[in-house]
Amino acid sequence: MDIQVRIPPVLCALHNFIHQYDPSEALEFEEDIDDYIHGQGPAEGTLAVGPPTAVSQVHVVAFRNRLAGQMWADYQQYWAEHGGDPDML
Repeated sequence: MDIQVRIPPVLCALHNFIHQYDPSEALEFEEDIDDYIHGQGPAEGTLAVGPPTAVSQVHVVAFRNRLAGQMWADYQQYWAEHGGDPDML
């Protein structure tokens, strides 16, 4: 709980830092929000009715595993390119 209490102030500080050193990023975010408000954002799915089927669960698990594998590969590549040892972190 001690750490959770510190998260909101840290996020506020991070927001202020980004806003101070890259204010154009806030403008990009506002444009994205406008697109969503006017229905021009990415296509959204539909809500499911009832519990997930076994087939849909298999697809979700496969997607999660592919995503996690790609993230791990990207992490390994980043550290290899920057001369670090990712296993030491």
